[in-house]
Amino acid sequence: MHDKILEVVGISGTSRLGKLQVGLSQAQRLAQGQLIKIQLLAVLPVQIDGEPWLQSPCTLTISHHGEEGLSALWTGLGANIARNATINASELASYDQVKQCT
Repeated sequence: MHDKILEVVGISGTSRLGKLQVGLSQAQRLAQGQLIKIQLLAVLPVQIDGEPWLQSPCTLTISHHGEEGLSALWTGLGANIARNATINASELASYDQVKQCT
């Protein structure tokens, strides 16, 4: 974890991802290093740190940015609290409205 070496793995299909989650399959190691460049020639699904999206053709450059330590746990806390408050308020309002209709 502290060697600053990145590992890039590939998975073919969602069924394989499910098997990987329960230990019935293994991901294919694509690259390992401190700086990794991947050139995409077509639109492909990509997931980095748990956030998936469809990436158009480009060159992806992946590197270890830095170590934040424990302070990284608090990054974005204010924005997250505001987002959760908004979601909770809308859920409560819609819940009350549905309860009145029934």
